[in-house]
Amino acid sequence: MKYDPDYCLLWKQITIDAEGYVYLCQLVCEQRFKMSYFMSLPLEKIQSKIRNHSFCGKCMKAGGHAYQYCFTEFRTSKDPIGEADRFRRKSGVNEKMKTILTKENK
Repeated sequence: MKYDPDYCLLWKQITIDAEGYVYLCQLVCEQRFKMSYFMSLPLEKIQSKIRNHSFCGKCMKAGGHAYQYCFTEFRTSKDPIGEADRFRRKSGVNEKMKTILTKENK
């Protein structure tokens, strides 16, 4: 998975609560980030609202979206949970995250 500082992996999914309300992302499920009722807008409109939300830009600028790169690509891994666990535990430092953050700070 190639790191892209202008793309958030969370844009590939939509966070919906048990009542059908869409939230900005899985990292910020607070009331203030409730976007709309899932069935009230077309999917493209919901995705556009999420990607253009001011908080998304602030989060990406701070590098908050980079944490997703610490996890494995579950569709191509034979052991995604084990692989992700190894990424997180590797000698106390996640080399993948360290590389991403180093690139971001350049």
